[in-house]
Amino acid sequence: MSDGGGNGLIVGTIRESGGLPVAGALVRAFAVRLRDEEPLGDEVVTDADGRYGISTGPLDQGDAAVRPNVRIAVFDQAGHELASSPVRFGVEGTGAIDLTLPNESNRTSEFERYLAALTPVLQGMSLSDADAADSAFLVGATGIPAADLKGLVDASVRAAATANVPRAGAGEEAAALPTEVFYAWHREGVPLEPAELLQRPTDELLGALRRAVDAGVVPARIGDDVDSISARIEQLKVGHSGPLPGMAVPEEIRKLSDVTICVRETAPGFFEASFTPTDPLHIARNGYTLDTRRGLRGRTLNEVLDRAETNWRQNYPSGSPSNQS
Repeated sequence: MSDGGGNGLIVGTIRESGGLPVAGALVRAFAVRLRDEEPLGDEVVTDADGRYGISTGPLDQGDAAVRPNVRIAVFDQAGHELASSPVRFGVEGTGAIDLTLPNESNRTSEFERYLAALTPVLQGMSLSDADAADSAFLVGATGIPAADLKGLVDASVRAAATANVPRAGAGEEAAALPTEVFYAWHREGVPLEPAELLQRPTDELLGALRRAVDAGVVPARIGDDVDSISARIEQLKVGHSGPLPGMAVPEEIRKLSDVTICVRETAPGFFEASFTPTDPLHIARNGYTLDTRRGLRGRTLNEVLDRAETNWRQNYPSGSPSNQS
């Protein structure tokens, strides 16, 4: 399959049985001989539109070196082949091979495909630490839709925070809800803010989770663990310190010369900071846009207050505002 330099290109689209493109699918190509085969190029991941492209190196197939017989296959994270195309005989130059996954290939969920695409790009960084710039890079590098990437980051952050809420039993260690559970809720349109999420009936949350499993959004094993997930949801409702009806919200106030900062803990590990300038006009005079509410993560109110103060001084360097009393 020479392109003049001894190399070629195989392109195509991977789709689900219903016709929708499959993003984040692991695709490999093979040069097929009578009794064996050899890999062609590297394993690649499909983009947001289910497309892939595999650059192939020089082949050794005897007299058929420039026109190999090619098949492509989709694999799960464990290396199991989920589906294969028919062999395309005598492919030359740029070969186009599409593949539709059969229903039984649903062993690999959307969540798993996305995770497989993200893992090499993250290079060991936790997805929960991704900021806006990181997220934009990850979307470009993996082809994962921006809305789904945001859902993955939010789900990772929420899942980590649940580990901070102790179990109801004395001496029992906390257990985090899996990230897959929060991603399932995100894809089903359930708000992930703890104050709203944990007010919803547990049966409603479990129903949304089951729908996501059935749709192939998250792995089937998550649905098999529904009893322990249900129990953990109930424990989180008991241990939740967010603004549920009738419950006080922990907060701390710090007054500086030009601003009063209030930090409220809306859920374990999640905080909201608000800024009230002593002289609000200095914001307009200096051309800054004041975002009075900012979501922050941290361990204690004072830690987040320190970060909020640093944020203020870096973004609104007004010095001593005029018209102070």
